Amino acid sequence: MSSAAMADLPNPRLPNFFIVGAQKSGTTSLHHYLGKHPDVFMSAVKEPHFFAHLGRMGEPLPSGLLFSARLVYTWDDYRKLFERSDGAVAVGESSTGYLSSHQAPAAIREHIPHAKIIALLRHPIDRAYSNYLMNRVHGAEPLRSFEDAFAAEQGRRDAGWPAGKHDYFSLGLYGEALSRYYAVFPADQIRVFAYEELRDDAKGLVETVFAFLGVEPSQPVDASEKLLVAQTPPRSQRIDRLIHSRSRALSVAKSVVPGAVRRSVGARLEAMNQTPARLPERQRRRMVAAYRDDLSVVDRLTGKNFSRWLEE
Repeated sequence: MSSAAMADLPNPRLPNFFIVGAQKSGTTSLHHYLGKHPDVFMSAVKEPHFFAHLGRMGEPLPSGLLFSARLVYTWDDYRKLFERSDGAVAVGESSTGYLSSHQAPAAIREHIPHAKIIALLRHPIDRAYSNYLMNRVHGAEPLRSFEDAFAAEQGRRDAGWPAGKHDYFSLGLYGEALSRYYAVFPADQIRVFAYEELRDDAKGLVETVFAFLGVEPSQPVDASEKLLVAQTPPRSQRIDRLIHSRSRALSVAKSVVPGAVRRSVGARLEAMNQTPARLPERQRRRMVAAYRDDLSVVDRLTGKNFSRWLEE
């Protein structure tokens, strides 16, 4: 359906801004913070990914894919996400798949040419590692080494693995992804921020985004809550089962050990058995070198210094 045809529909209320990604970069928190402003409406469904799948003509993806249940495929269903947005100055949705999608930038531009685009970018290795940890927690990643999983991407794609969930390297090619947006949208309709800006000064970043969206930037909004904090899988499932075991033999053993001692030992064992939430600095710098050329593209497009990640 063309943008002209959309204009002929009754009350064609659609978003006028999009948070397009990247994955694991704080978009859920930003979505939540923006929705607290009285003049901002955020869709209740985060990640509808409608414009990434517009070419499917309403045909759903296989139901077995992770998060496929929340996807939206038809104009009627998409418009329903914004039915209650009357009175809002800024109307938005967040779909991290829009950043890596080859179709979404042109589709958004065709139907909503004046849309404002917001991207949050995270150090590409930190983003990939967080994605890997999530897959390990959900049992979707069989490889116990992050570097092995990172290197396996192309082989997995060649073997027919579906795109997205295990694309640890390619989802961090931000320059390639942003180029598609800068090719179809004026630069003044795009804002790109680093994850560190949200982490270190969420209030300041939110106020900057409010100003970009044309709503009162000084509106008091609590930006202290962090959503979807990453879980880390245990190093050893055997030790994890032992720590949380409710077997009779272990219960008897616990009964003769003082409670304070049990809790202290249990907490130390659990902490020692957790996969680190962050890679060592030397490993991060070694792996991020693969993004050197792409990060220079991000710098050129945004006028910011994302290449500093090469040294962090």
